Amino acid sequence: MRLAQSHIALAKTELGEILGEIKGIAAYAGMIVAVAIFMGVLVSVGSILFFGEWLFGSMGWGIADGALLCIGLIVLFALRIVEAPVGRVMLAFFVSLVIGVLVAVALGSNIARTLAHNAADQLRTPSYNINLDPAWDAAIVGVVVGAVIVAILGLLVLGRLGGLGGALFGFVAGAIFGALLGWAVAGLTFSWQGAAAIGVMVGLLCWPLLMARALLAKGFDPTARFRRLYPQQSYDAAMETKAWLEDEWAKRRAKLGNR
Repeated sequence: MRLAQSHIALAKTELGEILGEIKGIAAYAGMIVAVAIFMGVLVSVGSILFFGEWLFGSMGWGIADGALLCIGLIVLFALRIVEAPVGRVMLAFFVSLVIGVLVAVALGSNIARTLAHNAADQLRTPSYNINLDPAWDAAIVGVVVGAVIVAILGLLVLGRLGGLGGALFGFVAGAIFGALLGWAVAGLTFSWQGAAAIGVMVGLLCWPLLMARALLAKGFDPTARFRRLYPQQSYDAAMETKAWLEDEWAKRRAKLGNR
């Protein structure tokens, strides 16, 4: 009876610890469901408000940034369920914040457009004698420079990952994306309000991607928390007791057989 009571006490202790872990997981899961529901309401209601605001201004940025914020929170809560390193998660937030601020400042100051205009002025000098239309010179320079830079990056990155086929795809896709990016950055004039909205959007896009890198942290095992939900100690103790009882029974049978 004392042996059985000790096993019961151990099982109760472990079950209490397991219930504590389940409560923590359930709390984060509840947060994920709540944020997902909020995101659905935000997008649906915000879309209606967007079409109304579209006739007079723009509420689209609020909808886009709000949805991205919800996605980031869902990723955050999911990573905390598997006990991702808190330092990595917080670092992802601050890096995303810095990226968003830099993008907002770069666009709001229109530095890319100014540099493109200056480059176009240099092309008009007798040394180059390339006369670009002043209305389109910044966009043209931005398209060319963006296409070349991003195409080279795509060539190097995808070429290393996918060989010759990846390099060719990276070059072509990079050239197209870079041309569009160069046109948007250098060919358009941004207000500080629009630049801030884009900066927030870029930061919120980077946030869940950088947080996901926490899964690659050295020594981090995403399944460790779920293994604690199994009553391993009770199972091991029961197996030890089973082995002891079998050994004792074998000894008793041997003694009885000798009589």
